[in-house]
Amino acid sequence: MKQRILDLVRGRRHVSFVELERSLGADMAGDGQLTLGDNDNVVLWSGVNDAFAGAVSDLLQSGVVKLVPTSWLTYAADGAMLGLPLVKGRYHYRRPHWLPAVLDVGDGGGLGRSVTGPAEGQRPRKKGRQRRWSAQT
Repeated sequence: MKQRILDLVRGRRHVSFVELERSLGADMAGDGQLTLGDNDNVVLWSGVNDAFAGAVSDLLQSGVVKLVPTSWLTYAADGAMLGLPLVKGRYHYRRPHWLPAVLDVGDGGGLGRSVTGPAEGQRPRKKGRQRRWSAQT
């Protein structure tokens, strides 16, 4: 499973979970959720099995691939989205929120190095505005 995911990411770059779902089909299907490691209420994708979640987690932790936050429009263009509120910052959410993200070729850093939130000391924006997330280089 890991090798198939890695081949897809290396071949296409910026691969959404919808694209993975189309390519892997039933091999990734399940009733689980792929969540961000330090917060179970930040959901990356749902409808996955343990083998897929473990493979993605291993690839991210090894730094072979990285997680890059993206616009929800990426998923709209791919034809599928989660029906959850969007993540708007690096907060500890009490209820599930969706972080639209794609997988890209890693730079040796793990998940913690690839996603950044608001700068330290920066005030959150007024309600209604969506905070932008960026990947570190």
